[in-house]
Amino acid sequence: MGSVEKELKERVASLQKQNEELRVALNDRLSSPKKISLEKSVSSQAISRFATLIFFLGCLSLTAIILESWEATLAARVELTFFVPLMIGHGGNTGGSVVGSTVAKLASGQ
Repeated sequence: MGSVEKELKERVASLQKQNEELRVALNDRLSSPKKISLEKSVSSQAISRFATLIFFLGCLSLTAIILESWEATLAARVELTFFVPLMIGHGGNTGGSVVGSTVAKLASGQ
């Protein structure tokens, strides 16, 4: 029992040391100000995002066309319209995830 107890104490001491090192590293990281690169002008950033905005507009137009093609079915079976907000919400959740990951990558400089 003595050797097991000794090994456990050594392991706990090792983990406490690692924990302290991680705390110091985290404090160093949090205390240093992040350098934000403003190399691109607003107009160049807008131009670089233009293709994405056009793609988004195309997707929205395609969605409108698809919904229009189902208009007769939705008019005949009104209960199906209850699922349209669910589908839109699912798309919103997906979009929210994409926005979150994009903002995180921009913030980290990737």
